[in-house]
Amino acid sequence: MQQKFNTKVWLLLLATLVIRIITVVYIGKTPCMDYQYYSQAYRLINFRGKIDLFITPSYGFLLYLAQAIVKSPFWASAIVYILFSFGASLLSYLLAQKLFNQKTAELMLLLGLFMPNFTTAVAGYSHTTTVSAFFILAALYAIVSFVKGTGSPLKYGILFAAFTLMSTFIRPESLIICFALSLCIFFFKTRIIHKKVLFMVLSWLIIGLGLMGHGAFIKSRSTSQYPSLFSDAKYSYRTYMATFSDARHKYKYYENSIVLKCDTCVEDTVALSLSTQAFGSAESNHYSMFRAMLKNPKVALLNDFYNAKKMLDYFAHPLFCPFYIYLFIGIGLFALIRQKDKQTLILLLSFFLISFVPILFARAEIRYMMNCLYPVLYLAAFGLSQLQPGKEQRISLILITLFNFMFYLIYLVNNHLLASLCG
Repeated sequence: MQQKFNTKVWLLLLATLVIRIITVVYIGKTPCMDYQYYSQAYRLINFRGKIDLFITPSYGFLLYLAQAIVKSPFWASAIVYILFSFGASLLSYLLAQKLFNQKTAELMLLLGLFMPNFTTAVAGYSHTTTVSAFFILAALYAIVSFVKGTGSPLKYGILFAAFTLMSTFIRPESLIICFALSLCIFFFKTRIIHKKVLFMVLSWLIIGLGLMGHGAFIKSRSTSQYPSLFSDAKYSYRTYMATFSDARHKYKYYENSIVLKCDTCVEDTVALSLSTQAFGSAESNHYSMFRAMLKNPKVALLNDFYNAKKMLDYFAHPLFCPFYIYLFIGIGLFALIRQKDKQTLILLLSFFLISFVPILFARAEIRYMMNCLYPVLYLAAFGLSQLQPGKEQRISLILITLFNFMFYLIYLVNNHLLASLCG
């Protein structure tokens, strides 16, 4: 399909870039973890030998490079957000072109213009989600280009593997999403089976080698007794245990069982104590959260149900997706079913559902649900494209854009006024 960048598209892309710049500059805050990412990268680059390597280093290297250019921690973080947020919007447009049509692609840009989940829900809070989302969309673009084109499976397999590794090195849970998306190629009938198998074998061989290489690097530079493929196993274990009993949890004890109930904040030390009673000591589990969950699957399942409930609560939250968008999601879903486009439907549903899986084992927060929103907006944009051109469609687009802007503005001002976005 020929890529089209008409005047309307150029204006929407320019507006997207300007809004991303305004958002991060006006909020004026650097994500708390960015300082730790940068500090770790600085020590990795400037000191020989092993260091306390507790978080995955790739995002820190990105910050280090940006800060070497701009000489400012805030601007380094801001530039990373601006570039990758804008890049994600561009990729979402190109993907909509390939999956749907030009009209839907333009509407996807318009919907994402002020969408809080792409702006005020992440800018100043967590920029790693924006960077990983960009690479996930790039990996998906390689998949769609392969199944809808005639290019070599070697070319697209290598591209998919590279983008998957980049996303995974930023946020390791991205690997789950990219793996599920790659399986969707078998639902498309446009390429013969042996080329699909070649794509899968080649790409996942490269990914496997990349992960092994990353793990070897971590092991060679980390002082931890429990190095993982991505950082220190202690960090991911403690993160899970903290979210297992963090500010959204309270435990009541009845003999040997623990019943999960939402309440007030629990300190990290208390959380670790509670998790020890539920799963045993961290050392006995070798800092493996999966080994811990197998020891007490009932309590682990309760935590998953809690996170799932929180995500359901966020579905109509303005920071995720304002409620009025769902009408057009329904229209888009109905139109896709009516057109019998099973391949696109399976791809979007897979993207949506698998994006929730990592959140079940982490903290259910809106900024970590960004990947869930892309397939939702694709359906909404497609639904809007089904409206008859004319007054009805223009009014709908004006109202949606106006309401999106109102929610965006409210949270933009609020985040600017907050003393910190850390807590």
